[in-house]
Amino acid sequence: CLYLVLGQDPFGQRKEAPAEERRDAREGDKRPRLSFCYANTDLTNVDLPAKNFQAAAGNFITEIAQGASLRFTRYALGPTLTFPLGNGLSFGASFHGVVTDVDQVISSATMTYQGGAGIGSGLTYLKSGVSVDLAALLGFTWRVSRKTTLGLSVYTPTVPIYGQYAGSEETRAGSAGVNTTVLSVEQGAFRAIMPFRLQAGVGVDLGKLRFEVDAFMALAEGNALRAEGSGQNAEQGRRSVSRNGGAVTVTGTDPFVHSQAASFNMNLAAGAEYFLNRGFSLLGGLYTDLSPIELSPTRPQLSDLLVANRSRMALTFGIGSYGELGDVLFGTEISYLWGKVAAPNHFVVPPNLEWSSLYGMQMLFVLSGSTNIKVLKRAYDQVQTLVTGNDKPKPPATQATPPQVP
Repeated sequence: CLYLVLGQDPFGQRKEAPAEERRDAREGDKRPRLSFCYANTDLTNVDLPAKNFQAAAGNFITEIAQGASLRFTRYALGPTLTFPLGNGLSFGASFHGVVTDVDQVISSATMTYQGGAGIGSGLTYLKSGVSVDLAALLGFTWRVSRKTTLGLSVYTPTVPIYGQYAGSEETRAGSAGVNTTVLSVEQGAFRAIMPFRLQAGVGVDLGKLRFEVDAFMALAEGNALRAEGSGQNAEQGRRSVSRNGGAVTVTGTDPFVHSQAASFNMNLAAGAEYFLNRGFSLLGGLYTDLSPIELSPTRPQLSDLLVANRSRMALTFGIGSYGELGDVLFGTEISYLWGKVAAPNHFVVPPNLEWSSLYGMQMLFVLSGSTNIKVLKRAYDQVQTLVTGNDKPKPPATQATPPQVP
């Protein structure tokens, strides 16, 4: 984020103003704040790199090769404007573009054989979609007292601008008596809807100790992800080609609709910061991140837009450093993950997908901070001096003009 304060500094050039005076002036400062921010707001990656297996059952030997990359990413970019309204009340509004990117890849092949006879099968699942939307975030903060602040914000449902989707599914099986391949490809429009969300929190400042508790609620959405094609042309429809032995059957361009819902969702977060002195603090917190995406209750379908979900519970801790040149926070986040992911099942012909449980641990290191333009310019000048070896030229000294003797 880049933050700007609009208006003249209430202290003018009096940087030596007492701390109490500066605090009172800051609390009564009614200058609006403008910021431009970019954020990765949602990220679910399930990467299963290429795996090869060999297993023996009686006289049969089975070779399996498979891999998967299941990604769901959402970005937001836009300005935010805040207005202190007085009496501890502030209003903020953010209008930004939202980009949702979905990439789902599963590829698997197997061969079971005995001597010179055997059967092979394979499965490929590819889904890709991008949705560009507009959204608004509106919120209030109310400083109830010097120690307590309340916050409330609402996130409006997104308004679509652009969306594109492409997908394909392929299954194949071959043996002495079976030799089939089915390939389906589709293209069309894509929409990723962010439902109405409500967030509320309370923060308390007790001097050396600060803590905050927040709650996040999202309403259910029946079409959280939706891909559709009208069937009017190749760019807006579904086509299939199937082969059985040497005979090939081709279907025309048909309309299609795929959608997945998001359930009602509630998450909680809490954090605290304890100051050992004015410039150094210890931080800690925890939060939940439950996935709202609804998956097929029986088994995954090749037409599903998402075939994985992941929830997590995280514990965080770290340190904070504060000074005139800026603030720096460094910490660690440890998460416990659980969910479901689709896996190929080659024990049927043709192969299909089945649900598999997902569990894991994740550690993330976090480094963040804030500074201002003057500090950045000073750092730039210092680096320039270090590289060139020369300080900035000083202006020539002025000399007094000697008086004229009559």
